[in-house]
Amino acid sequence: MSFSLFRPVSPPTDGQSTGRITAVPHNATTAHQLTWKLAENWPLCHKCRSLINSPPVTGQRRTYWGEGAKRYASGKCILCRAMLQAIDRFEDHILKRDDIRLRIFGPGALNMICIDPHGRSSRFISLQQGLGTEDTDDAEVMYDHKSDQNGQLTPATISFIQQRLASCLTDPAHSNCGRIVDFAIEWPRRMLKITGEHVVLVDFDDSMIGKFAALSYCWGSKDELHNNPPLTLNASTLNKLQSGIETCKLPLTLKQAIMICGYLSLEHVWIDALCIMQGDANDWASESKKMATVYALSTVTIIAASSTSCHSGFLTHHPNSVALNTPPLHVPARLVVQRESKSGFHSSIDESRDPISKRGWTLQEELLSTRYVKFTADDVQWKCNSGTECMCRQPTAAEKPFVRPDETYLQCREEWLNVVEGFAHRLFSDDRDRLQALSGLARMSQIRIQSTYLAGNWRNHLDPTPGANRCALAWRVQHSGRCYGAYIAPSFSWASIDAPIIFESCRRAGWLYGVVDAGTTPVSPSDPFGKVLDGFLTIRGPILRCSVQGGERLQVKMQWNFEIKWYDWYIDCPLRRNILADGHGSLSRHPQGGTQFEETPAHVLFLHQNSIVLHGLLLGRELSREGYQRIGFVIMVLRETDYGATDRELASLWDRSRQLITIY
Repeated sequence: MSFSLFRPVSPPTDGQSTGRITAVPHNATTAHQLTWKLAENWPLCHKCRSLINSPPVTGQRRTYWGEGAKRYASGKCILCRAMLQAIDRFEDHILKRDDIRLRIFGPGALNMICIDPHGRSSRFISLQQGLGTEDTDDAEVMYDHKSDQNGQLTPATISFIQQRLASCLTDPAHSNCGRIVDFAIEWPRRMLKITGEHVVLVDFDDSMIGKFAALSYCWGSKDELHNNPPLTLNASTLNKLQSGIETCKLPLTLKQAIMICGYLSLEHVWIDALCIMQGDANDWASESKKMATVYALSTVTIIAASSTSCHSGFLTHHPNSVALNTPPLHVPARLVVQRESKSGFHSSIDESRDPISKRGWTLQEELLSTRYVKFTADDVQWKCNSGTECMCRQPTAAEKPFVRPDETYLQCREEWLNVVEGFAHRLFSDDRDRLQALSGLARMSQIRIQSTYLAGNWRNHLDPTPGANRCALAWRVQHSGRCYGAYIAPSFSWASIDAPIIFESCRRAGWLYGVVDAGTTPVSPSDPFGKVLDGFLTIRGPILRCSVQGGERLQVKMQWNFEIKWYDWYIDCPLRRNILADGHGSLSRHPQGGTQFEETPAHVLFLHQNSIVLHGLLLGRELSREGYQRIGFVIMVLRETDYGATDRELASLWDRSRQLITIY
């Protein structure tokens, strides 16, 4: 648990600018005045006054605030009393600890102080207006800055999103917020026009360019959509939507998005369920390719991050803040304690509370967007190419846009691998959409990467590259994944299984293989970034026999003279033991496979050597053709001996065992 307080800093002089968006309240001038008023006039203990009056510093400055705070709070220190009150409000037992830390984030337009013991769930204390003053209301008040009890946006939220968009569109400091279009623009066929209380499906025309919003949201589970089918565009609803339909008849998430368009004075919005013919494979194939254009060139993307489905909405009232009862502050504001946001850009992949962060299609919708407003469960967040800002007032670093003109090849390479790691764990209602849901990002990336796209990979990323310590072949699962029932991608691609993956980091030198050829067969020849029918990788490298036995821990025996100190074998997904035409056993991926199987022949293709640390692919023989299928990844460490002798012996082994093989 943590608490945080806005730390006062010197107000900027006339004409000064930070040059970027910083995490400040949208009424920044008043916030500066209030924080300076706090420092000047409030009764504070020596510890709080020393911390608050410290000059801005780079990095973090900490001080300890523990049991001694009880003594300070028994006096007249407003901050100590507020922090104790906040602790009592959420977790009483923490009062027994004496190692609570106050932490300053700096520098910035407004820095913050927080209490952060042992990484517990944090709390922030901030100074906020519009909640009454000490002269009119001294009771604790629960509130939600995003929406009211009727699910309507609060005036503060409306002001926040309006000002952020207006500033981004008109402020010269946002000159880099224009999308760098380095892909073929393909405008959508259809758009929704908002007319009062109705929406009308219309054909897209040039007058809509730069004047429409796009929606990113979760459709919902199969069961929910089956039990409560939403209105979608199909052959039976086409005429009705073209004639106009009342917004009240739309699913709640869509209805709320249209309401936000009204606040932003946008008359058109693109929503996939109502702008792509559902159940029409040809229309879906044609229009889904245009998502890169839709999200990259929309005026703003509305991200319904907290919605679990099209029916749930994303403006649910969740009071998560408490206006504290404090002595008179003599300013028109209250001290407020709130939970630390763990959503949107305040969260990591593992801790995000946003349902949308688990869904497959929504990653590219966010990354493609030039600017977006995201509605999470506990925050409203803005991002554009010039930076980030949020209503929760937590500090946040400005995120870099997905496309940057100054990127080097190695930076583009690393960025794509990072995107894949953030994408691979996401869920799909239809497994066959996996590659299509990344195709917009692939289109945007091709001109920068200058390579052939192969089922989620780039041809030049499969090769060892000077200066790079990761490659697209050297990936491993974080836990055993799921094998698809239908063909999605060749086995050398991370997209061939459903599992969170990591690209293993190796030393830049020491690669042992070389790619000779690689290719895929797209389902649609006109769409090399979408679904594929088949794929292959021809590679030359050292390949050695081994045997594998299933069980609680995989047992592997290498056919060589080196002693293995330890190893980690990462099986991609459940395996099945097969008998080949020559009578030998082999392992292959299978949806109904398992982890229990008798000792079976396999092969290891070694990719990289760093002294006595080896990385490689575990391969099984193909059943119906000459070649191999990837079934896992291996990291092994040899027993420490004479390093020079070991290197020479390994080099000789690699030379003798180098072969040309094909992986499908």
